[in-house]
Amino acid sequence: MQRNLILTILGLCLAATAFPQEKETQFAFNNYHRYYNEARQRGDAEKEKSIKAFRASFAQHPYRYHSLDTRLSAQECLAQLTADGIFSGLREQEEQFRKENAFQKPYSNPQAEIGLFVADAFNRIWKVADAYRKGELTEEQALSGKVLKAILHYGGIEAGRPNDGPRFHASCFAIPTAAVNTYFCYLKQMDDAEGGKGGTLLQEACDMLKTIALQAWTQPLRHDETDGNVVSISRFRNHVWWVGGNALAYRSLARGRHVPFHSYDRLAGGSLPARYQYDLPNYVFRCFLD
Repeated sequence: MQRNLILTILGLCLAATAFPQEKETQFAFNNYHRYYNEARQRGDAEKEKSIKAFRASFAQHPYRYHSLDTRLSAQECLAQLTADGIFSGLREQEEQFRKENAFQKPYSNPQAEIGLFVADAFNRIWKVADAYRKGELTEEQALSGKVLKAILHYGGIEAGRPNDGPRFHASCFAIPTAAVNTYFCYLKQMDDAEGGKGGTLLQEACDMLKTIALQAWTQPLRHDETDGNVVSISRFRNHVWWVGGNALAYRSLARGRHVPFHSYDRLAGGSLPARYQYDLPNYVFRCFLD
């Protein structure tokens, strides 16, 4: 499944950018499978129970709901989606990026603009998913093939962006937040996908959402030893991107089963320096300290 998904994503990336993105995409999926598999190997009945309640809560209560930034309605987002999962309203901008070979240029400009472009696409996907969560769209509409393909298409662009360029804000805050909320809007279907049900396209979309969500931990790269162990206390020290609000207030850190449970214990259990602990969101304390 992992190899097939990466090949699928690479095919989408090639179509979108005309440049291979194998190195970056492989890095993103290797991270996801590594930490996801570590989490699955650490069995703890009490923590599993807490995580299950945690997931059920997020399926009903979106995280940073004000970040859902699009003027389009869910129906308009759906109407703009082509059969291959591309928003018609974003196609011209994407084609321009492709003509300029911008997707693989590791510079602040155009990467900042590309980050906003991908965030816009993921907010539109989230808008559709949220309408399904609220009962405004049917499952057939909100989980149609073109919606799942959109997750793969725009997720593939994001996962394949150069890691030696600027990946702050959109890649670690906005896009993972949209991916996380989309995942929880479809929690029942995501649970099915993780259990090997629902078909290949749903399973690939599920993996993609979790891969992009993990960027809350992995992006931007620090280019030090913590890139090899993102779930560590040292990851959240001595760098402006990884302390205070930039570390814990805006990142979608404690969500689902992306990272080992023991890592949450270390983060929420007071191991961080006192001057940073106030930034830990209240739900982390409630879930893991009570």
